[in-house]
Amino acid sequence: MQCLHSIGIFSYQSTCEFMCEEGYTLRDFSSSTLFCGATGRWNDSQPTCEIIKCKPEDVTSPDHAIIHCSHPHENYSYDSQCEYSCEEGYELKGSSTTRCTSTTEWSSKPPTCELVQCPELISPQDGKMHCQHPIGRFSYQSTCEFMCEEGYTLKDSSSSTLFCGATGRWNHSQPTCESKTDHASVLCSHPHENFSYDSQCEYFCEEGYELKGSRTTRCTSTTEWSSKPPTCELVQCPELIKPQKGQMQCLHSIGIFSYQSTCEFMCEEGYTLRDFSSSTLFCGATGRWNDSQPTCEIIHCPALDSHVNGELSCTSSFKYGSKCSFSCAEGFHLQGASEISCTKAAKWSQEPPRCEAVLCPQLSEPINGHMNCSSEEPTFGTFCIFSCYEGHQLEDHSNEIVMCNFNGSWSGEVAVCQGKQLIMTGMQISHLVDEVRKTF
Repeated sequence: MQCLHSIGIFSYQSTCEFMCEEGYTLRDFSSSTLFCGATGRWNDSQPTCEIIKCKPEDVTSPDHAIIHCSHPHENYSYDSQCEYSCEEGYELKGSSTTRCTSTTEWSSKPPTCELVQCPELISPQDGKMHCQHPIGRFSYQSTCEFMCEEGYTLKDSSSSTLFCGATGRWNHSQPTCESKTDHASVLCSHPHENFSYDSQCEYFCEEGYELKGSRTTRCTSTTEWSSKPPTCELVQCPELIKPQKGQMQCLHSIGIFSYQSTCEFMCEEGYTLRDFSSSTLFCGATGRWNDSQPTCEIIHCPALDSHVNGELSCTSSFKYGSKCSFSCAEGFHLQGASEISCTKAAKWSQEPPRCEAVLCPQLSEPINGHMNCSSEEPTFGTFCIFSCYEGHQLEDHSNEIVMCNFNGSWSGEVAVCQGKQLIMTGMQISHLVDEVRKTF
């Protein structure tokens, strides 16, 4: 509010102008300027500011979209913000956020969610392709299966089935077909002319490939070879599975679970590979893995012995996550943590505690007396007997026997020996006086 008082404060001819902060506007029908008239009244009522609002219907939810709005003030008012996201397999086109501005308009129009497209595939040379498009042609969730003509096979690194993922990429590259005689070499001998009667050829496969068919063929008198050329097929290893409570990550450089495939195994927290298991397996040229299928087993911590002079209580048999609590028998106190747990490092979280005997303060022999204790160390249950030299006796408040309690205190006061008081009759005193006189 900005006022101009030409004569006096808030008096005749005073004018006041009203403005609202950003995001707010004067309420409908309110005048932005008030004037004080000759009757002592303003020309309009006191203005008020209200928050600017945008139309909720302008924030629509497109097909296959999810919308989430936040309202720092009132619903769909100044500074309200709406964020758009798309369902899996759909791509957002446009602005992902829109905001209610001070102009009562949203900062951007609602976006659209468009179906993710993968690059179009073609049938391989010397092969066929069969595709299924559940949503759209060569789009998210489309699958294409590839087959090769007789005498041809899919190239080693090729997958027979491709799947279009949510990122717009196929899970493998475009497959190709190759002749089955690839990865083979041939050595021929000719007793007569080259490739004439009795010429013989022998086939060999590259490492990691297995020969299927006859290894040798001979040129016969019928002008035909005795057998068809063999094929060299990629060596396959038995398929591995993810271990229970673990993970498996494989790299197939040539073919799935075939020669040169490697698989790495990891266990979940609290589990470890069984003893002697290898964490990485390699498929060799013979079609065998270099080690057996690994398994995960729960981690065990070293077994704890029954507590001497105390009790041990565990939630499970020393496995990962198990907790063991300790308590001591009467007369003993715990030295260390009262509870420890088995960690993923196969170690206890702390050193196991021990029960130490409660000790009472060391006692000294009383002056003019003896002390005889049942044990050299004043532990719980130790008792001490006090006696005084001749002519002395225990004070009234002293105990002849004291015992060390479970709480580390003695059962009675420390013994004190005092001289005996001599009580005489009148005759004894008279006799004593006579004896003293005789000496003088």
